Amino acid sequence: MQRDMELEVYSPLQDLSVRAGNYVLLVSAINHALELADNEERSYGRIRKTISIKRIADVHKPLMKYKDPSFKWDEFEVASMLYEYFDVIKKLYELQGWKVSTSYNTLYEFGSEPTDEIIFEF
Repeated sequence: MQRDMELEVYSPLQDLSVRAGNYVLLVSAINHALELADNEERSYGRIRKTISIKRIADVHKPLMKYKDPSFKWDEFEVASMLYEYFDVIKKLYELQGWKVSTSYNTLYEFGSEPTDEIIFEF
């Protein structure tokens, strides 16, 4: 007799801090910036979108006046949040078919300047 086993696997996307709060604001801002970013055609029919930290902050700033974040929404705060949540954000977009990279070779260099870029390829 075989029993069906249900195995619950923890996902960082289930964490309440990821499903609510600053992370949600950041993903919303990235999505908004991606919608407005130009499509760059790449080889083999791939599409590339490049957005800077400053662009993410600026595009979403008008919407932030309707929310009450516990921080000042500017490119430095966005850079700090991107640095903190980058691994989860990268995985989230990769699960949707995007390839995510930065304008730097290592994550440790990314996020120090508002002009630093995140590159999305699909």
